[in-house]
Amino acid sequence: MPANKVLESLDINSTAFFGRSLERFQDLALRQTESVFKRAGIVVPSRSCSLLLAIRAHGPVSASDLSDILGYSHQRVLQKIPKLHKLGLIDTRQDANDARRRLFELTKQGEQQAQLLEKVLPAFATAYRKLFEEVGDIDQVISDAISAITNYPLDERIQLPK
Repeated sequence: MPANKVLESLDINSTAFFGRSLERFQDLALRQTESVFKRAGIVVPSRSCSLLLAIRAHGPVSASDLSDILGYSHQRVLQKIPKLHKLGLIDTRQDANDARRRLFELTKQGEQQAQLLEKVLPAFATAYRKLFEEVGDIDQVISDAISAITNYPLDERIQLPK
């Protein structure tokens, strides 16, 4: 069967494409978050807020420390750092005790942005609480799902056809 016929026959809205639904929700929520950030004068990328706030709370801090604090992979932390640096929100310096380790800390502008974020975050919490009242506590469901597939991974759940 030609590739286009296979694609036409797929129901991309079925449960088999659950990850697509999560991705669509995340993309929509991030676009809407960035719109609010723009109105509030926040330049921090919406996907880097927790990283910026972790640097503020724990800095100067290494990528490895940030990985542990946030539960992200070391690689994911390192992928986000250049954008914050380019925006002038963080500085990097060598660790005086270990020349191989780089430490990250907020700049004055980064501190100002962190303060703006802290003012806006309660409004996001309220908006999400109201959303959860409408549709159910998505955050708790996702947390439960993460626990479930951590304890019983998809590769063990899925039996491939023979």
